[in-house]
Amino acid sequence: STWDIDNYWQEEFKNVNLSFGKQGERVLGFAKLHLPRSQFPKGFQFKTGSVSEFNFPMQELCFIGLTSMMDPPRDAVPFAVKKCIAAGIKVIMVTGDQPVTATAIARQCNIIKEKTANEIAEEESISFEAAMKKSNAIVIHGDMLTQALREDEGLPENEKGRKINSWLQKQQIVFALSLIHISEPTRLLSISY
Repeated sequence: STWDIDNYWQEEFKNVNLSFGKQGERVLGFAKLHLPRSQFPKGFQFKTGSVSEFNFPMQELCFIGLTSMMDPPRDAVPFAVKKCIAAGIKVIMVTGDQPVTATAIARQCNIIKEKTANEIAEEESISFEAAMKKSNAIVIHGDMLTQALREDEGLPENEKGRKINSWLQKQQIVFALSLIHISEPTRLLSISY
């Protein structure tokens, strides 16, 4: 049977995603769409380089489910990070993982050792800027970076980059930047079992 994905299911997906992500697991969603053979014959060359180049439909997909996978850091990474920090080297993690997963993996790697400003802001219901004063650890996601760059537009050169520079003053930094960013969520019309 199939049914529309409503607010209840969206919230369920969000909770499952957060639960797995906080454990450092990568969460993958699966959907299907039967494509007409007349338009997509055997050997059809699908363009998947970027969202703007897709030559196949991305609407009316049928959601199949979520799964998670562990992709732990290599055994040598946590020790290597500790050695770098002991030598006075600032280690910054840049990943394509979502922020919650990136935070968990950064903890496993000894890059983040305390609550992040992001976590404090959420727990205490305060602004990110206020939370930054309470933590040396931050996770910057793509939307934050995009907003900071937009805020810089039109400013004189000597005033650009102030927000990003304030982030870089922190000792524990993670940039969690998705490789594919879709500003409008893709509407999934049904769930199928």
